[in-house]
Amino acid sequence: MSSDDPRDQLRTAVRKLFGRRPIMAGEDPADYELLMKLVRSDVKPQDLREWLLMKDIVDAEWEVLRLRGLKVTMLHAVIPHAVRAQMFEQRASFPKLVQPLRRHVVGILAGDPTSKEELEKLLEGHGLTLDITIAAAFEKTIIAQAHTDRMAASAYDRRNKAYAELERLRGKPDPDQDLHEMEEEAPPTVPGNGSNPAGGEHQAPGGAAGRGGRRSR
Repeated sequence: MSSDDPRDQLRTAVRKLFGRRPIMAGEDPADYELLMKLVRSDVKPQDLREWLLMKDIVDAEWEVLRLRGLKVTMLHAVIPHAVRAQMFEQRASFPKLVQPLRRHVVGILAGDPTSKEELEKLLEGHGLTLDITIAAAFEKTIIAQAHTDRMAASAYDRRNKAYAELERLRGKPDPDQDLHEMEEEAPPTVPGNGSNPAGGEHQAPGGAAGRGGRRSR
């Protein structure tokens, strides 16, 4: 039996709307759910508009985190190509290095300290260092890195705008109330014939009428 409580109905609708998460292969759905939980605890949405803005905030923040991670990942992905570019005369032996290179990089990313040592020894045998290899990989990805920075900045901006809209919704009074207050505070319109709002003549200081007017008796 469905609940008649509007809050329960809202929660049910929200669960349906947010059921499809923007998760890419390799991303952990639990991390997204944790981010959603943290933002929800911070924002505490009350109505549908606030829930939708909260979702915008979460998705934009998730995109920022993803893009920052992809910047590092794309660099690691081209390490074999960077090594090949540095080998010059030894390129004929490069195919044999691809699998060891990738295995060592994966090990480094997994936190295995021996993988870094093995990679450095492998590179040293070909007159290379890990620093040189990373620099060459960065050079190969620099255009993609710049594009990724722009996309991250755009996502960051969307997140901030969603936060700003949320604050506007919570802090701004009823628009009709604003209109009534503006009408009450607006000064009366002065007719163009020199008359005051009550219809009488405009009196200058000292009892004198406006320019060309009569002095009051």
